[in-house]
Amino acid sequence: MSLVALAAALAIGAPDDGLADDEPIEIGPPIDEAAPRGVELGAHWTSHLRVATSDDPLEAIRARLGSTLALALSWSPEPRWHLALATRVRHRVDLASDPTRFDPGAEAELRRALVRWQLACRELTLGLDELRWGRTLSRPTDLVSPLDWREGPLLPEGGERLPVVLVALRQPLGAGALDLAWIPLAAENRFAPASHTPAPAADLGASGELALRLTQRVHALDLALGWRWGLDRAPALPAEARPSRSPRHHALGLELAGPLGPMRWAAESALLVRHRLFDHVLAERHDELVRWALQLAWTPAIFLDLVVELEGAHALAAAAPTWHEGPDDLWLRSRLGLMLAFDGVLRLDAESRVGLRRDDWWVRIALAVRASEIVELGLGLTLFGGAPLDLGLGALYDDADHVWLRLSIAP
Repeated sequence: MSLVALAAALAIGAPDDGLADDEPIEIGPPIDEAAPRGVELGAHWTSHLRVATSDDPLEAIRARLGSTLALALSWSPEPRWHLALATRVRHRVDLASDPTRFDPGAEAELRRALVRWQLACRELTLGLDELRWGRTLSRPTDLVSPLDWREGPLLPEGGERLPVVLVALRQPLGAGALDLAWIPLAAENRFAPASHTPAPAADLGASGELALRLTQRVHALDLALGWRWGLDRAPALPAEARPSRSPRHHALGLELAGPLGPMRWAAESALLVRHRLFDHVLAERHDELVRWALQLAWTPAIFLDLVVELEGAHALAAAAPTWHEGPDDLWLRSRLGLMLAFDGVLRLDAESRVGLRRDDWWVRIALAVRASEIVELGLGLTLFGGAPLDLGLGALYDDADHVWLRLSIAP
C-alpha cells in the first residue's frame, strides 16, 4: 500500500541555491563572459520538518527535523582568473515512535572549490565542481557526475548530482567548443538505505575517469557528441542489494536540438557498453544498453511553458525485465509551468513520469506564491507508485510520498 507522508519545509535564503537546478551545466562559462569583479558572497539557510506514518509496528510515526546552511564565495581578481567556493552544512534529527531509534546526525559538504584560468582562447578549470550534460528532462547522456539521492530522487528535497574533482580544458572550436575533463577520483552514487537515514559517503576510486564533449552549431541546429570512460554506477536498488564497487565501461552520447515552428525540439541518445543490469532476484549481468529521449518544448507566451518527452531504454540482448530500465522500456514525461498571475505573483509547476510498458510512475506538483520581491512561499505534493514486480523507481520509493511547504527569503 502506498504511504503518503506529510512534510513541511521552511527555507530562509535565496529561492534557488544553484545546487540542484534543472539546466545543463557546462565545464565553464563562455570565454567572453569572464570579467574582473570583487568578492561576491552568498548564503542560504533551510529548515524543514518531515513527518510520515509507517506500516512498521516498531516505527508507527517517522519524523525528521533538519536544517541546511549553504555558503558561497566568488572572486575574479582579473579577467583571466576566477575563483569559486561553496560549502554546505547539514544537521538532521530522525525521530521515531520508538525512542531507541533516535538518530541525530550532521555532515559538512564542500560543493564547489575551483579556479579557472584563461590563456588566450583556452580555459583551464581545476578543482571540485558539478558537471552535467544533456538537453532533455531525462538526460540520458548525463553520466559524468554521480547521483546524490539520499533525500530522494526529486526536487526540492533531493535529485542532486555530486560534485567531482576534475581537471578540465575548454578549447573553442568553430561555432562551438571542445571540452576535455579528467576526474582523478571517481565516486559512486549515494542513496538512502531502507532506514531513511543518509547513506555514508562512497569510497573514492583509485583510478580516474575521462570525459570528452564536442559542441557545435550548424545553422539552427545545436549538436553535441560525448564520450566517457568511467564507473558503471549501480542504479537505485533495495539497500541490501547494492554492490560496493562498480566496474568501468565506455559510454557514447549524441545530443541534437533546434527550432520547429513555434516550438523547440531536442533529442538525446547514449550507448552504454557492457552496462550492468539487475533482474528481479538482483542477479547482475552485462549488456549493451541504448538510452534515448525525444522532446518537444512549447512556450507560446511568457505565462506558459510546456514540455513533453518520450524516454526509452533498450537492452540489445537482455530478455527478462530488469530494474528501472530494459530490456525494452518506454516512458512519457511532461513538465508544465503556468503563471497564474501575469505579474508573476502566482505560479504552478507540475512534472510527471509514467511508464508505458511497466507499472511505474511519479508526479510532482508545486505552487509558488511571491509575496514580495524577496519573499516566496511554496506548497508541493510528490507521489510515487508502481507494481513491485515491475521493478520501477516508483515502487522503490513508494513509501516516500509527501507534501511540503517552503518559505524562501532573498534579501
